[in-house]
Amino acid sequence: MALATAGCSDAGNADPTTDTGDAEPTATASAGDDQAGTYHFEVELGDRTYDIYTPPMQDLQPLTPAVLAFHGMPGSPDTISRDSELATLADEEGFLAVFPRGESQRWEPEANGPDVDYVEALIGDLVDSWAADPDRIYVTGWSNGADMAIVSALALPDLIAGAAPVTPSGTGSVADVIDQLAAPMPVIAFIGERDGRAGTGLDMLEAWRTGAGCEESEPDDVADEVTTTSWTCDGQPFRVDVVAGQGHVWF
Repeated sequence: MALATAGCSDAGNADPTTDTGDAEPTATASAGDDQAGTYHFEVELGDRTYDIYTPPMQDLQPLTPAVLAFHGMPGSPDTISRDSELATLADEEGFLAVFPRGESQRWEPEANGPDVDYVEALIGDLVDSWAADPDRIYVTGWSNGADMAIVSALALPDLIAGAAPVTPSGTGSVADVIDQLAAPMPVIAFIGERDGRAGTGLDMLEAWRTGAGCEESEPDDVADEVTTTSWTCDGQPFRVDVVAGQGHVWF
């Protein structure tokens, strides 16, 4: 996949139509047959970086939606971009696929911690430098990254429009943040039935729903592979998909 070629091509070939301001692109991936037109930049942001994949430049529109995907522990932007294939989907659906980089290949999911400060600065850079739509910025992540997605959404509710945690695992202070800040927000979460941390993830999601005042619900779609349960939390959707036969993986 072209995702693996970051840094191997000539950055001078990129011709972004957005004004990148102080966010200087330092690398770009060559477009492969399965990702024709995708541009990849590694952007410096303070003492960290983040990776961003854009749709073909000629297809970029003002106020483009963005999806931030947080890697697991240990992990990197490369691992989550490879596992999620969000860069390919960004081409198909026309959004910015953004892969933040945690310190020491992990995240510290604390509401007032440096990682939330980094996410807040990153979102500001997306809006200012990449024409991201401030009303359509979403977060996802896997494992420790799912915990970071939850904390980011709850700590920055005015900046994040929805969250899609994949196998949240209860790292750091995420459970405490949920207890303190749980509020209604569009959520879809994914849990592996055979994940050893499934109980922890489901308990955290229940705590979120309780704090957000969600209506009680029964599974509304039971299939061979996925059991879907949906709630409404002050008019906002909250959905959990439990995937049969699967463990602690990105689905």
